[in-house]
Amino acid sequence: GQCCAPNTVSFHYVEGAECRALWELRRRILEAAKKVPELQEIDRWVMELWPWSREEMGGYAHAPPRTKDFKEGGLAVNVLFLTLLRDILGHS
Repeated sequence: GQCCAPNTVSFHYVEGAECRALWELRRRILEAAKKVPELQEIDRWVMELWPWSREEMGGYAHAPPRTKDFKEGGLAVNVLFLTLLRDILGHS
């Protein structure tokens, strides 16, 4: 029988707040489909949307990996994490 879409991505142990952040990030990235968002823009969105306190995050959650003193091109969030988000969430 048929089960899933051929390009399904599963986020195991992702709680509600993280799901909402991922959903909104995907919406914003796809909305900007005519122009791929710069990593600086995605960085701002992650800082705005991602749950940062233990009360907001699920039991298995971790905050996105941060940079050390904004040394990765002025980004707050690790450049590889931002690139992964853009690549995974930007494809419909």
